[in-house]
Amino acid sequence: MKNREFIIAVGFVLLVAAGSVVIQVKRLVEDRTLTVVYSPDRTLSEIAESNGVMPSELKYYLQYELRKGTAVNLFQKVGQSAVPETAVRRAIVRAWDDDPLRFVIRFVLWAAFLAWVVLWMMHQRKVATIRKWVIIGVWFLFGAWLGVSPNPLESFVSMFQWLTDRQGGPVLIIGTLALMAMLSVWGAKLFCGWACPLGALQEMLFYFRLFPAKYLFKFPFWLSLAVRIILLAAFVTILFGGWTVLGQTNLYQPVNYFKLFRLPQLTPLILYSLPVLAVLSVLLYRPFCQIVCPFGLLAWLLEKVSFYRIHINAKRCTKCLKCIKACPTQAMHRIYERKTLLPPDCWSCGDCIESCPARAVSYKMTLL
Repeated sequence: MKNREFIIAVGFVLLVAAGSVVIQVKRLVEDRTLTVVYSPDRTLSEIAESNGVMPSELKYYLQYELRKGTAVNLFQKVGQSAVPETAVRRAIVRAWDDDPLRFVIRFVLWAAFLAWVVLWMMHQRKVATIRKWVIIGVWFLFGAWLGVSPNPLESFVSMFQWLTDRQGGPVLIIGTLALMAMLSVWGAKLFCGWACPLGALQEMLFYFRLFPAKYLFKFPFWLSLAVRIILLAAFVTILFGGWTVLGQTNLYQPVNYFKLFRLPQLTPLILYSLPVLAVLSVLLYRPFCQIVCPFGLLAWLLEKVSFYRIHINAKRCTKCLKCIKACPTQAMHRIYERKTLLPPDCWSCGDCIESCPARAVSYKMTLL
C-alpha cells in the first residue's frame, strides 16, 4: 500500500512538472505582446494590475518605448493619452518576470511539498504541532522569496477576465488555474491549507496568539458559504456587465491581500483594513479564506473528488469528541456525523489527527 502511494505521489509530481513546462514552452513560442491584457478604456494603472505588474514598473519600462518627454499619467485612460498601444504592450512584456524557470520551480516545489505532506507529515502523531512551524516556511518560501505570483485568487479572477475580453494568453491563464485545481484535488483543500502564503500568514496570527483559545469563534459554515457565493455572483455580474465598484471592474481587487507580498502595489483600502484582517485572523481561523476567497470556493467543491481526505476508523473511535473540539472550523463535526451534503471546508490542518487519543483519525487515500 505504501509503495503504491509513493508511486502515485511521484506520478503526481511529474504530472504537475510536465504541465508547468508545457505552459511555459507555449508561452515562450508565442508573441508575448499578444497575451497582454489591454483596453483603451482602462488606465495604465489598471492595465498594469490586470497583467500582474506594478504600475510604477510599467511607468519605468515605458521610458524605453516612448519618445523622450512624453507624459505618462497612470490614472488617465490610455485611449485619451499619447501613449500608443504597442508601447504599452512592449513595456508590460519588459516588466513581466520573464523567467519561466521560476514558474516551473514554484509548481514543482508545491507538488513535491504536498506529496511529502500526505506521505510523511500526515502520519506524524504531532502533525498539527509540527505544521504550526512548517507554515512559517511556507509563508517565506512561496510568498516572500519566490514571490506571490501566480496565486489562487488572481489566477481565478484572470480566468473570468479572459472570458469577458479574450485578452491574455489562454494557455497560461487556463493552465495555471488547472494546475492549482490539480494541486487541490491531490488532498482535501490541501493546497489551500498547506501551500498558500496568505493562508499561512493568517494561521501564524491564529496559532501564535497571546490569549486562551476559549475566546476563539468558529464561523458558521452556512454563512461563510453564502457570503462567498454572493461575492462571486456579484463579481461575475459586475465584470460581465461592464460596471465598476470603487472604480474597479474586479470586485476582489480592493481586498486582494496577496498584495501584501508586493508592497508597492498596496492600495490605501488594503493598508487601512489590515488591522481588521489581523484581528479577525487572531479570533477566527483563516477569515479571508473562509469568507472572501473565490478559489477557496472552487477548492471546497473539489474536496468531493480529492484523493486524500480525513477518515475516522469507527472501530477505534471512542466517541470522546476531542477531534471536533480541536478542529478550528465546523468541518470535523460533519465528518464525524458522516453528513456528506454541503460539508464545511476542511483545510487538512491535522488538528483532529493529533487530538485523537485512540488514533482513530487518519488522512487516507480514498481510492485505495
